[in-house]
Amino acid sequence: MEKAQQDKLGMFLNVQGVCLKFKSVWSSNAIFSAAYKDFDESLASLLKLRNVQLGSNASPATDKQEKYEVMIAQTMFAINRLWSYASTVGDTVLLAKLNYTESDLRKLRETAVGGVCSNVADLAEENLPQITEYGFSAELLAQLRQANADFNDVISAPKLAIVEQKNATEGMVPLFAKEDGILANRLDKDIELLKNSNPDFYNQYFAARKIISSGSTTMAIKGKTTDKHDGSDIIGVTLTITDAGSAEAALVKKNKTAGFSILNFKEGHFIATASKIGYKDALVPFTVVKGEMTTLVIEMEKA
Repeated sequence: MEKAQQDKLGMFLNVQGVCLKFKSVWSSNAIFSAAYKDFDESLASLLKLRNVQLGSNASPATDKQEKYEVMIAQTMFAINRLWSYASTVGDTVLLAKLNYTESDLRKLRETAVGGVCSNVADLAEENLPQITEYGFSAELLAQLRQANADFNDVISAPKLAIVEQKNATEGMVPLFAKEDGILANRLDKDIELLKNSNPDFYNQYFAARKIISSGSTTMAIKGKTTDKHDGSDIIGVTLTITDAGSAEAALVKKNKTAGFSILNFKEGHFIATASKIGYKDALVPFTVVKGEMTTLVIEMEKA
């Protein structure tokens, strides 16, 4: 996702956070509720594509190597069992099809070694009744085919992921445009109906509508974690601050007290997640503006 898109997505999430905070204010207003519903559904689609886009485009190297080694070992075992049988009975045609050493296999391309494994499995199946007494069973054949399938899956996964990420990136463009349209043509206009009766909502909504460029630093963040029901302090909370646009963790800290402060934090849109055993995770979207103190009050409910 481009930096400009990350900043705009952060704004969308901040608007969503403010609207949810004041839901009791606008939920009975049919016009605003309808506009917000469309905004929320479109944002959910956008976030879904963002998650696809952020997905890893390659399987872990260790996982791939493990499956490669298993397939090589099982293929060579099958080759050796078939070779022993073919040598005993003088089947030169079968011997010619088994002319592979482990070194030969390791020199082949990934797709080619997978093909050899598949061919060896076919030969083992064709001669299974004869090679059973040579130490190769139907169970071992099933394991060989599974090893082959597992390896093929792991080498094809990155290609599929790249296609999915490309499609997600392209699909996000019209969704960004749709969200911009809903905000500019509906929510920004419909909130005027609530300006006089609910100025706090009105002012916080338009503060959230500002797109903050990420990257610069600001003065500080201060906050507190409290019990939602009785307002008491909650200590020992793990606070995770995530960039709303990129979904990358910007900060993780465990607070010994209920209060917390963070100095010299970058400007942008973020989501604070407070976690503690015995409590439900609490998520609070917020915006950091250069030169201003950002205050957070995170209310947590017991699990």
